[in-house]
Amino acid sequence: MKKTKYKVALGIFIGLIFLLGILLFIPSVRSMAVMKIFSHYEYQHSVIHEEGLKIHIPGGRDTKEKDWYPFVMTYNGDRGFSRFVKEDMRLTILYNFGHFPLFESRSSFYDTNSPYYSSFYGGYGVRRVSGEPFGFEEENLHPEEMVQVLEYDLTRLVLRDLGKENPHFVYEVLESEKVRLFNEEGWYRIDGKIETNGVDHQYRENRRNYIQYGKPRNTKWESEDFPLIEMIGRMYVKYDADKNLTLAFYCLSRDIEVIDAWDENILMKTVIIESNIN
Repeated sequence: MKKTKYKVALGIFIGLIFLLGILLFIPSVRSMAVMKIFSHYEYQHSVIHEEGLKIHIPGGRDTKEKDWYPFVMTYNGDRGFSRFVKEDMRLTILYNFGHFPLFESRSSFYDTNSPYYSSFYGGYGVRRVSGEPFGFEEENLHPEEMVQVLEYDLTRLVLRDLGKENPHFVYEVLESEKVRLFNEEGWYRIDGKIETNGVDHQYRENRRNYIQYGKPRNTKWESEDFPLIEMIGRMYVKYDADKNLTLAFYCLSRDIEVIDAWDENILMKTVIIESNIN
């Protein structure tokens, strides 16, 4: 009897391993499996977590539409951003991108016909190691510094890692005003216009970023790789003097309706919880 149970258990285990192996050949499943594990590790080592903050930003599984990737991911860019601005920094990036259909090889992030083409949303936790505020000067918003975070994120972590050398980036602040967010004063909203490269390009060689987004098109057509596009950017920013931490929430898209929907359906449902882990 024991041998029979052992054989059944072993058979089930082998079957599950085999099924998992098959599922991991599906690009969207592989993306979610890898990014879930990687993001958990990154969050545990983030400046946001170190300050006892838990930030829940809704993902695509929380919305009614097939719009975004199921969950928000985390990446720590401390060293890269420090090199970019030439001073010691801490930077945690929370991010999400376009919907990744289950049985397709790529996400809508690459689809030039999708409103979610090249679109992102998420949050930033930024600290200047010297102790000086980042993004603020004498309690007044310094938007040029916050633009540096966007530029680093888009040009270094997205475009260059997808194969675009010397990405183009021009940002223009259109409007900046004080707002109340999460029932708190001290937040600023920045609306801006961005000229940069889109992510559409032909596949030539395997790249690490393809794990999360899927692979781009593998056929040639008349459009150039990484064509210039105009995007709209919205960011909410606040500096916490007690933590010496600047928090920001952002959405970037070509489509203002995507940003307005993010504002209403995702940002307004974002939750920030303070714990006592320190």
